[in-house]
Amino acid sequence: MKVLQVNKYYDPVVGGVETVCKQYAEYLKGDNEVTILCVKKDFSLTTDKEVKGGVKVYRCSSLGTYFSMPVSFSFIFYYFYLKFINDVVVSHLPFPLFDFAHLLSKLCLINKPLVLVWHSDIVKQKLMRRLLYPVIKHSLNDAKLIVTTSPNMIEYSYLLYRYEHKCIIIPLGIDVVGFDEKYKTERNNTEGYIYDGFFFGRLTYYKGAAFLIDSLVRAKELGYQFNILIAGSGDDEDYISAMIDKHSLSNVTFINRFISESEKIKYFSQSKCFLFPSITNSEAFGITQLEAMLCETPVINTNLKSGVPWVSQNNYTGITIEPLDKDLFIKALLELKYNDDLREEFIINCRKH
Repeated sequence: MKVLQVNKYYDPVVGGVETVCKQYAEYLKGDNEVTILCVKKDFSLTTDKEVKGGVKVYRCSSLGTYFSMPVSFSFIFYYFYLKFINDVVVSHLPFPLFDFAHLLSKLCLINKPLVLVWHSDIVKQKLMRRLLYPVIKHSLNDAKLIVTTSPNMIEYSYLLYRYEHKCIIIPLGIDVVGFDEKYKTERNNTEGYIYDGFFFGRLTYYKGAAFLIDSLVRAKELGYQFNILIAGSGDDEDYISAMIDKHSLSNVTFINRFISESEKIKYFSQSKCFLFPSITNSEAFGITQLEAMLCETPVINTNLKSGVPWVSQNNYTGITIEPLDKDLFIKALLELKYNDDLREEFIINCRKH
């Protein structure tokens, strides 16, 4: 078939949904002709077309991003055109620009089977969610199939539970063979633990990096000290740097950039646990939890109404705490720092799970 896959952005843009979109494209291209339609992340008045890894990619012009949504008029034009010449559309949501384009294409009687991949509800922008409700609902009504990444997503989504009859669950995954080979090499070259906890990723509000640094300040006030590595870039980076300086957190190492795959695996191997302190349901799954477990690194995550606690499970592959609870977070860090027997049990379960 000719498959049109739609997402906000595409590789080399870094992000969980972008990773999944690339995985789907590389899998589907084996038996199908795959085209990606996305938007440029930065302002641009031109649309670029390229072939990347055997996949056609249309990167549409962009007028910028507002309320986390790219604005692009050329996207609507190219969606009409590409939908018309392809056999099926696969779109990753939330992406309101797609919902508008899809509604307009249906009004113009361009009909092709639609598969939706539902990653998350719109959480932060509540007013925007209400305004967008009709067009998102139209997409859900029109979909032949809705892919979700965990059973929790169907249970807790404000919209998706109504479409349970259309849903199938395909958990996110990683390239075990390639990742494992790198992991084994790095593991063999690593001598002991350096860090009590390791956090990396986009430093955006829902990832909980600000909560993490606030918790470490609280720990210092209580007389506890943890050697923590934080790596990433984003909105919270200035706050993290300021808090480290203000409270003299010499035990916190901050790498203010995205790290490479080899660095990531090395730091997993050097850490007693992986920190995943997300604070809202915008964090729907957490593919980095899978990477941590593959590297035999127990996870501290949060009990969100999303797939997060389903991926790494409490008292099996790590410890799950309530979101924004600093004292529970400190307690979990203490457990995984000092309780070797518990951590070894989690390590065995991580690979298994």
